[in-house]
Amino acid sequence: MLDGEASGSRYLRIHKASAEEPKAGSVLFKTVLAPGKYALWVAEREENPEAPGIKASGKVFSWKKMPGTIEVNNAGEWPITVVRSAEGLAIDRIAVSSDPSFDPRMESLTSAPAAVNSLTAETTPQSVVLKWKASTALNIARYDVHCGGSDDIKSLGNATVIGSTADCSFTDWGLKPGTEYIYRVVAIDSRGNSSEVSTLKVSTAAQPVQIISGEKSGDPSATQKITFTLEVKDEAPLMLWAKYRPAFVKDFNVAVEIDGIKAGNWKLRAPYRPMWWTLTAKENGPALEFVDKILADGKDVFTLAPGKHTITIGLNPKLADNQHVVLELKASNDHSFRPAGYDPRADFPKGPTHYN
Repeated sequence: MLDGEASGSRYLRIHKASAEEPKAGSVLFKTVLAPGKYALWVAEREENPEAPGIKASGKVFSWKKMPGTIEVNNAGEWPITVVRSAEGLAIDRIAVSSDPSFDPRMESLTSAPAAVNSLTAETTPQSVVLKWKASTALNIARYDVHCGGSDDIKSLGNATVIGSTADCSFTDWGLKPGTEYIYRVVAIDSRGNSSEVSTLKVSTAAQPVQIISGEKSGDPSATQKITFTLEVKDEAPLMLWAKYRPAFVKDFNVAVEIDGIKAGNWKLRAPYRPMWWTLTAKENGPALEFVDKILADGKDVFTLAPGKHTITIGLNPKLADNQHVVLELKASNDHSFRPAGYDPRADFPKGPTHYN
């Protein structure tokens, strides 16, 4: 059985043809068929009570078998056209079957697909890679991966879903070392039906959590470089976080060096234009400060050996008094760590005096 693309909350409605249209009431459906004879079923709803044809009460679609069979001689993509001479026919699904005894009225279009099985995990201190065997259902559209919730499918939704994939694997990252997580995988078919929940309890690999505050050296208002020193206890993949005050300029790219070697460029978050005139050095209002993760050419994880390391932020000397200011730097191997003050939105006080 093959579902039409208009199943679910959408359907195809045949209208009265205009003079420019070559054929009245045509619906084109393409599918790949192997050689053989096929019966064609259409789930339709009559929307014009005066038109001849099968009647359906209310908003219910009813299956109707089309006369004859479709004979396919060569394998490949075949267009199937349903023609209607009168206006008012709505089509929800088209079913094609090589089984002459097949009757979609006896098939459940809301039955749950088979669940995934053999759900396993590979872990690091900061990530989990889930793998599973595919559902045996033939019309699986995707797999939803949840963290949290319960085995009751009703407990899962936008608050628990962490991603969807058409593959049989999924990586969850940004996790805390030595921490337990409960994952649930649900197969979703092309009709939107959900399988039973497959559950796996996983613990990330243990690793001593480090949250390191950088010690700043040099003049905070320097126009060339600001350097922070980190004391790393154990080798670990670290994320770097900075608290900074961006200047009102066009150039928001700064160079990042680790131990004197350039790691890449980091683009600071730009101030919002309504704050343009209030946060310069000449204004009395509070300064606009952000707390963000450092991304050096897109890289956000840096593995450092035990010992002291320097993190240098290279500034643009041409900015002079309008220079960006980097206030603090923190590093952690806990990738779920968020420093105080972090907010994915703009982090500034919303007082009316700032807009006067």
